[in-house]
Formats: sequence, structure tokens, C-alpha cells
Amino acid sequence: MSRQAGPTTERPGASFEARRSRTLVSLQAAFAAPDAIDDRPAGPGAHAMRRASPGRLVALGETVTSLGPPSRRRGAVRRDRLIALVRSSDAPIVTIVAPAGYGKTTLLAQLARAEDRAVIWVALHRRDSDPTALMRHLVAAFSAAAGRGDRTRVPGRTRSLDRLMASLAPFALFLDDVDCVSGGEGAAVVEVIAERLPPGSRLLMASRSEPPIAMARARVTGTLLELDRARLAFDDAEAAAFARGLGDRFDPEAMRAFGRRAEGWVAGMMLGVLATQRDTDTGLDSIGGDDRFIADYLEMEVLHGLTADERTFLRRTAFLDRLSGPLCDAVLGRAGSSSVLEDLDRTNRFLVPLDHRREWYRHHLLLRGMLRSQLDRTEHDRVPTLARRAATWFEANGHMADALDAARLAGDTQMVAGLLRAHGREVLESGAPETLHASLQWFEASGALREHATPTLVGSWLWLYSGHGAIARRWMSTLAHPAGERPGALEQEPSGPPEALIRCALAEGGADQMLLDARSAAQQVPDHSPWRAEAMCMLGVALSLAGQGDESRTALDAAIEASGAGTALARATALAFRGLDALRRGDRQAAATDSADARDALSLTGLADTPVSSIVDALAARVALARGDRGRARVDLAHCRSVRRELRPGLPWLVAQADIELARASLGLGDRSGSRSLLRGVDLLFRRIPALGRLQDDAREIARQADMLPVAAEGASALTAAESRVLRYLTTHLSFPEIAARLVVSQNTVKSQVMSIYRKLDATSRAGAVEHARSLGLLDAGADQVTAGPDLFETVDDADATLPMAMSR
Repeated sequence: MSRQAGPTTERPGASFEARRSRTLVSLQAAFAAPDAIDDRPAGPGAHAMRRASPGRLVALGETVTSLGPPSRRRGAVRRDRLIALVRSSDAPIVTIVAPAGYGKTTLLAQLARAEDRAVIWVALHRRDSDPTALMRHLVAAFSAAAGRGDRTRVPGRTRSLDRLMASLAPFALFLDDVDCVSGGEGAAVVEVIAERLPPGSRLLMASRSEPPIAMARARVTGTLLELDRARLAFDDAEAAAFARGLGDRFDPEAMRAFGRRAEGWVAGMMLGVLATQRDTDTGLDSIGGDDRFIADYLEMEVLHGLTADERTFLRRTAFLDRLSGPLCDAVLGRAGSSSVLEDLDRTNRFLVPLDHRREWYRHHLLLRGMLRSQLDRTEHDRVPTLARRAATWFEANGHMADALDAARLAGDTQMVAGLLRAHGREVLESGAPETLHASLQWFEASGALREHATPTLVGSWLWLYSGHGAIARRWMSTLAHPAGERPGALEQEPSGPPEALIRCALAEGGADQMLLDARSAAQQVPDHSPWRAEAMCMLGVALSLAGQGDESRTALDAAIEASGAGTALARATALAFRGLDALRRGDRQAAATDSADARDALSLTGLADTPVSSIVDALAARVALARGDRGRARVDLAHCRSVRRELRPGLPWLVAQADIELARASLGLGDRSGSRSLLRGVDLLFRRIPALGRLQDDAREIARQADMLPVAAEGASALTAAESRVLRYLTTHLSFPEIAARLVVSQNTVKSQVMSIYRKLDATSRAGAVEHARSLGLLDAGADQVTAGPDLFETVDDADATLPMAMSR
């Protein structure tokens, strides 16, 4: 093999792949040929070690320029979970691939110190992209590790790398910064080493991009263990350990929270700490990608080397929550974005793939913060145009929640109004209520309620079915004008919901007025209207409250028949009320069918915990009890009560009906105190709306039956939502302080809730409470698996808690 002073330059017309193939052929011979490799000093970057005594690595030979792996850094977190993962694996090849700052070298060094085999450490440099230079380094490193690092002890000037590897096997070869050679012909050297690795030996590589080996084949044969960015990211325990390593300056919980925002990026967390030390008034909770320390690092280590076009691409897409090639083409008015995304991902430029096909990505949160700051600072006037293009693309491709977000960012009131009118129900039922609520809030703050009647009516309906009756009433009040004084711009569109439909759902005039409004709405909404299902559902409910069962069933049948896309909540409501009617008539089979269908309708929405789910759960509990399945009835009862406490009574008739059915089910389970507790809540609602027809008679009858029942154990329906959450953690190994940390509450709060659980379940110990809870159906067989963090909504105390004060007054 000919020697070259530096990386090979490409001849005109010669592709890199062709040159790499020739290099591979030459290397196969060079590895075994005794006179092919010059064993002169390798220069900077090659480090060879052998184990001199347990736990210590020693550098040998004149080719060594440093003492091998980096020395232990004070305060560094030991990556025990990753070390254990590597040591438990039989894979002979280990790759550690992640962007800058994820602790690749630190982990590699910790693995080297934990290694039992002979250790060879080679830190690669850009000059090693030349295969001759890299071969010299490797021969020197293996020679030194074999005890022949002193040139006076080396017979002749050359040596076979194959023989060196065989003589030292089993060994562990650590290659750091492999990305330095991935773009040159030196990559072929790494590939040959991986192919000719002796049995019992291991190759461990750290790189910012995929190493130059046959990754696909290694995955299939099971010879590869991959540690990627997701595995290298600090988890909560490591973030807390990082905080403890800094002394008393940082609270572990605050560091865990910052670690989540930094997505476990080790360098980002360190830079955040530096930023708070620079400005003592700054806390970790205020550190983002636009912080100077973090931005400088990202500029130097992530964006350095990118073309101007690639930088512009990243900056102008920073406002997007997720990226795809077609979306970016539409936003930027260009072609070829898919290739750009693939290249940025391949070189680990802080793009996070969102699927296995590499079609959707997102920016790392801190990089996005930096890029967004740049965009706002340098091209602020361009943002509305970019966002409007994104909204148009999202709507055309069926991503309505994203379309609303983009239209709101564009500041386009007309576009937001059109999206709410056409797709508001679809967004709610897609399981994205937070996006919808943010758009509704923005729409109100823009002053557009008095200018757009149909979106205002749609918004009022959406607020109601999200459990926010007070906000819905406020929106409806903006449409109130004296007769003949309504502005022309407020004329309602025929395709929208009539005001009578919203008034019926609000039920402020009682059952009689509900029926009048429902009949009016049904007359105004034609058969082909997208609001036909809602109108007929409300008519069926109003007739049910009026005691007109036959007519109610006819209307509910029509609602179910008319339901389609975006009307799953109306369908589930109609099925639940029809199922309850079937129970009143003694038709258990029809009730069970409607209960199952109602649950199926809700499952399609992505909304498990909504006001509608409470009536669906109440029906399910009644059906289970009718079938004699008391355990299932208790589970449905507990879930329904938990949902009810987390939501405001936006639909008073639905809340009252659900609570009455729950009280009836509690009574059937012998839980008198739980039943009476539910009825007290219904009585409070009746004080506000005193004429809800049949519901008041039902409540009085259940109260009479409860008075006749002996006092029994309290049970499922007496536990509060907070107590139900704590109960699930009593099945785990977690202590009370640990449970408090998971639920983000104080230890005293947990203790008081546990004592209340003991009292209500007639228990004197944790084990006794769990056993009694299981017998009541409050905990299923999988309850003892709760060992992870809190549920998504566990820290939410009120359904309006996430709304601005102006929205929750």
C-alpha cells in the first residue's frame, strides 16, 4: 500500500464508493502482509494501554502522547445502567452514537476502566482518514499493549496487524471520535477490523455519526449493541446524581426538571449550571436554548460546518413542532427538503426522528429555542408568511391541530376562524384539547368573537364538551344583541350550530326550556347538516328529562344514525342515554350493547377522561351490576368518580344524570355513604338549575332507598380523586416521601391521604388497605406494576388550572 501524507484527494470522475472498495481490497492483504505497514511513531491521537494491575491502565511506548482515556472528572456521573447493559451483552461490536455533548467519551472511558480484557484506546483525528496513517496508529497501539512499545524491542520495521490482534486476543479496542474518519478512505480500516475481530474480543466505537461498518448486517446477526442518543441521555436518577455531585447548590428535583427540558443532554445541563453561576438571579427553570453559553456551544459543535442553505433551513423551520420533507418544501418554497433532513439526521445535528421510516423529525428542544430566537431576531417579518404556509399544508394533509397552531402563530384571525368552524370538533376528538383550548383562548383575546358568529358558536360548544361551562356562557354572551341590532358580520352560517342548540346544552332554563330549545334546534338543522347528530342528541336528552321515553328513543336513534366524523362525543352521549333508558325498561341486553358501543365511540376520540366519559362509565357500572359483576362495577364506579372530580360541570344535565346513576350503582353495592355523598353534589347542582325534570324525582327516590339501607363499609365511591391516585402507589415499594415526589405534593399531604384511605377502607396497615381495595375492585391485577413516574394529569388539580386567569374567572 502506498503511503500518503494526508487524506486521499478524489480524482475527477472517481466516486468515493469506488475508492473505498479499492481500499478495502488492499487492506485485506495489508492486514496479513508482514511488510505492508510502517511501524513508525503514529503521532498525536494514538493511545495504547495494558492492564498493569486490577483497575489501572498504563500507557506504554514512545507513540503515546497522553495517558489513554480521559482522567476521571470530578463530579462526573457514573453511567452504571449503561455499563451494566454493555457488560451483560455478548455482542462483539458496541457503537455509541450521539451528537456532541452526550458524554460519549466519558462513557467509553468508564467502560474501559470496567473492562477485564486487554484494553487498547485509540482517539482518532481527521488525519486518520488516510488509511496508511490510521494503520500505523493501530499497529503502534497494539504493539504497545502487547508490551512491545519500545522501538528498540521491535524486530524489523513492520509487523502484521492480524498477528498483533491474534497475540493480544481477547482484547477490547476502544475507538473514540470515529466520525473523524467516516468521510475518508480510513473508514475502510475500521470496517476490516470489525470483520476480522478475533473471538472473545470486542470493538467499542464512539461517534457523532453512524460508524463505517456493515451496521445492517450486524443488526441481523446479533453481533451489534447500539447505544444512541436516547440511551445516553440522563434519566431522572442520573440528573439527580449530577445535582448531588455539585454539592448543595442545586435541588435534585429542579435538576431533574431541567434535565427533561434539556432532553438528558449532558453538555446542556452543564452549561445551564454555568449560566446560573454567572447570574445568581437566574434559575435552572429559566434556562433555554437562547442562553448565551448554550447557544455558543450549539453554534460551535452542532451548526459549525453547515452550509448557509442548511443553516437557513434549520432557522426557518424552528417554529414547527415537527418536520417532514413535504412540509418543509411547502413552508420554504423549495424542493429537496427530505434529503436535507436525512443528511442532518445522519450527521447528528440535533434532529430527533419521530418514526422508524425517518419521515418525521423534530428539533431538539434547546436547539429549537436557539434557532427560534435567531429567527425572531433576524427574520421576524417572515414568520407570519412561513406559518401561514404551514397552516395551509397541515389543513390540506389532515393535521388540523397543527394547522390551528400555525394559523395562530401567523396571527391570521380569518384562518383560525375558518379552522374552528370546519374542524374544531375534529381537533377536540383527536385528543388534542390543549391545542384547541389555546386556539380558542387566542381567538377570544383577538377580539374576534363579535365578528365571527359561527366560530363563536362552535367554540361555545367545544368549551361545554371540554367541561368549561363558565367560559361557554361568556362566549355566548358576546352574541347577545337587542332584536334587529345584530351586525351583518355576525349572521350565522347555515352550516354552523344554531344558538338554540348551545342554549339547550347550557340548560340554564331547566328541562322545559331545554325541550323548547332542542325542538327549535332540530328544526333549524337539516338532515344533511354536519350538526344533525348533536341536534338530535340534545332533543333525545331533553325528551328523556321530560319523561317522554318513546319520543326520546326515536330522537336518540336519529342522532346515532346521523353520527359521523367529528361527532363521536354526540354518538357516545346518545348511546349512553339510550342504554340508560333500556335499563329503565329492563332490557339488559340492549343496555349492554349500547354501553359497549358508547365505549367504542369514545375510544376513537383519544379522550378517555371527558364529561361524556362519566356518563359512559356510569352506564357501564349499572350494566355490570345488573349482570352481577360487582368487581367490574366497582372499577367503573371508581374511574367515573375520578373523572368527575377532575372536570368542571360544563353540561349540568349530563353531570346530574351521571351522578344519579353512580349513586344508584353505589346503593346496589351496599355503599350508602358513597351514594349519599354523590346525591349531595346533585343537590348543589339543583340549587343552580332547580327544574331538571325527571332527574329530581330519581334523586329523591335514591335518597329514600339509601335511608333504608344499613350503614356499610365506605369503599370505592367514597375515595377522592387524590386518594385514588395515592392508593395505586401503595401497591409499590415506594416510601411515602417517594410517593410524594412522584405526585409532586408534600409528604404531609400523602400521609393525610393515606390515613383517610385507611379509615375509609377499614384498614390499619398498608397491606390491609391494598388487600381491601383489591377486594372492592379498586385495584386490578396490574396495580402492583406502578413503579414509573406520575400519570400525565396527576399534577392537575383543576380543569381550568392551565388556562390564563382571564379565561378562568
